[in-house]
Amino acid sequence: MRPCRYANRFKSDRSVIIADFDALTVSARLDWHEHNLGAAFPASGHNAHAATLKLRPSEEFARWDAMEGKIHPQDEFARFLEENSVDIGHPEAATMIEISRDFEATVGQTYKSALRLDNGDRKLVFETDTKVQNGVVIPEKFTLSIPIYNGEQPEELSCLFRWRAMGGGAVGLGFQWHRVEYQRRAHFLQIAATAAEETGLPFYMGRFA
Repeated sequence: MRPCRYANRFKSDRSVIIADFDALTVSARLDWHEHNLGAAFPASGHNAHAATLKLRPSEEFARWDAMEGKIHPQDEFARFLEENSVDIGHPEAATMIEISRDFEATVGQTYKSALRLDNGDRKLVFETDTKVQNGVVIPEKFTLSIPIYNGEQPEELSCLFRWRAMGGGAVGLGFQWHRVEYQRRAHFLQIAATAAEETGLPFYMGRFA
């Protein structure tokens, strides 16, 4: 972590690390305020010399996050699943591609009903103009194996499949993150703790003025 090497070169007894989750920054404030046991307390430090790591979401996470929490037309969501199937861990990518193609094949057909299967999955039934019925089984949830932050290792993220009957016999599709915000925060905290370990500086969660 390059900011750590810089911080190790210029740190002093007054240096601290401030980790701001909202801003996604881990900042070594090298000329922070004097310790409250020091003779100069309560005089404030300059707080002008810093080494800051600015995290940003990975390209993969940003792409999925932009689709999360919304209901999309079935053909649009099917194409998205197929184009990004390499990110999917379970069910395996080939299964998700098959599901996406099954949905594309139902465009123009009429949604009739949904059946909850024993394993929690759903079977959506569509009907053609000739009364031929086709069923598409969608999993209750699926997982992604992608990094949360740029440059970090992939993590397993859980997604809950969502669907909604729309007007005209169509079905909208989407997904919701399942406890992913906790993983984002925990990973950020781990990065801050690693910075503190590599520099020997205390770290605090919060914002600096």
